[in-house]
Amino acid sequence: MIDTKGRSLELFYIDGHPDGMITAELFNWTGHVFVTPRTRLTEALKRGEAGYAGVYLLLGEKDGQDFAYIGEAEDLGARLKGSVAKLIALLETAFGFGLERLS
Repeated sequence: MIDTKGRSLELFYIDGHPDGMITAELFNWTGHVFVTPRTRLTEALKRGEAGYAGVYLLLGEKDGQDFAYIGEAEDLGARLKGSVAKLIALLETAFGFGLERLS
């Protein structure tokens, strides 16, 4: 049988636009979701969430084909500034999800 319990999701448009930076929280879950267009990544990396551990998803096109890159990091900001920086330049959107602050 499928679990049919409802859940609440809260979206916050950081800059007031649905195509800009967005944070999302699912109630009763300790994680956090952060979405930003590639053109706003420099600004996004200055936010506190950038220092969280988590999984990230980079979406866009590479060589004319749809492309997705999935990775994980203890410090998302450091990873996105470092080893995947060249890849990010090719893509459209960066998603961080399942982000959690490490104590």
